[in-house]
Amino acid sequence: MGSDVGARKIKPTVPVLRSNSVAVQINVLQVGSENVPLTEKGDVMARKDAIKKLRVTLQKRRAALIRAAIGDLDLLQRRQQKTGDVLDAVAETVQAELNSQLLEVESRELKAIDDAIDRIDQECYGDCEGCGKMIPLTRLRAVPYATECIACHRLTEKRKSHPAASMNRVFPSYQADRV
Repeated sequence: MGSDVGARKIKPTVPVLRSNSVAVQINVLQVGSENVPLTEKGDVMARKDAIKKLRVTLQKRRAALIRAAIGDLDLLQRRQQKTGDVLDAVAETVQAELNSQLLEVESRELKAIDDAIDRIDQECYGDCEGCGKMIPLTRLRAVPYATECIACHRLTEKRKSHPAASMNRVFPSYQADRV
C-alpha cells in the first residue's frame, strides 16, 4: 500500500533486475502511469520544499511586476502633449510605444505567474502539460512558471517556427508535409 502525495502515489517497493540478475527493491514515485525512481525517501520532501521556495520566488516576482506595471501605467497616463518640435513629439511617441509594449510583456508574465501559483495550490505544479512527466527542478528554478519540460517546450517551439504551423490559420484543411 502506497501513500498519497497530491495526485501522485509513492509505491513502497518495486523489484528491479540488475545486469547481474539480482533483484533489488527501490522506492518509486508514481506520476500518472509512469514510475519515477526515488533514491531516498527524502526526495519527495526535498521537491516539496523546493516548490515552497519557488512559490516565494513567484510571489516576490509578482509583487515586483505589479509595481513596475503601475509605474508604466503612470508614465502612459501622465504623458502630456507638449508644444515642441516634431522630433520631440516623435521621441515621446516612441517612448510611449515602448512603455506600452513593456506593460504588455509584464502583464503576460504576471498571468503566467498567477497560473503557476494556482498550479501550486492545486498540487499539479511541476508536471509537464505535454508529456505528464515531472519538470526538473533546475528548469523550474530557471523559469518558475514553466508548464513544459525542455523536450516538450522544444517541440512546441519547433512547431511554432515551422512555416506550415501558421498555414492552417489561412487554410483550415492544410496539412504539413512530413519530412
